[in-house]
Amino acid sequence: MRLDGKTALITGGGSGIGRATALLFAERGANVVLVGRRAAPLEETVAEIERHGGNAIAHPADLCDDHGIRRAVDRTVEVFGALDILVNNAGFAPQWTPIHETPDDVWDQVFETNLKGVFRMSRAAIPHLVPRRGAIVNVASISALKAKHSVASYSAAKAGLIAFTRCVAAEYGWQGVRCNCIIPSWVETPMTRIFLEDDAARDDIARRHALRRIATPEEIARAILYLASDDAAFVTGVAHPVDGGMSAL
Repeated sequence: MRLDGKTALITGGGSGIGRATALLFAERGANVVLVGRRAAPLEETVAEIERHGGNAIAHPADLCDDHGIRRAVDRTVEVFGALDILVNNAGFAPQWTPIHETPDDVWDQVFETNLKGVFRMSRAAIPHLVPRRGAIVNVASISALKAKHSVASYSAAKAGLIAFTRCVAAEYGWQGVRCNCIIPSWVETPMTRIFLEDDAARDDIARRHALRRIATPEEIARAILYLASDDAAFVTGVAHPVDGGMSAL
């Protein structure tokens, strides 16, 4: 699966799944634009890509800021001449809180980043993706499919992301734009590190997967690559679990 001559914008590209995706896309020939709130991790990823001969730029932006999002898309086109792929990976997971103790501001923040941010970024990118017959890949979560206590805001936002993915696919498919999402389970990332540091907790989480282990960011990145590439040219509107069999149990 190659991405030669294509340009990809990846949110949350400074760490975890986003960083792994950026490195893989660059390795497969894409120009990469990394968007996120913190400049330093983005620049570190860019430096790693450039060390291996790839092309990348960092553009710090807050997904809650529509002007910043539009500027990121505009800069992508200014620097590389086009936008072919959008990967909506950036996300926010709050501290676990029972529904009756969840304040409005926490609920709103979760939806602002995990769903409205994806909407804003897609809205800005679609006019550029249409002439390129481009692709969007959204990163949802197993929490959208398997309910558990104290994460209602995150689960609801990620479930909404699956519905939004299908809406984009239905609305823009006739113009050649594909939109899919992946549904990871537990992945070794900075966001999950606090839950995986304890050996007993890690073993318990691993046992919830048919494969009895936790994913690496690189494994999730390869699934994103497939959906973004021309190998998936007839795939759209799909919510694809990449969960080590967790949803099968």
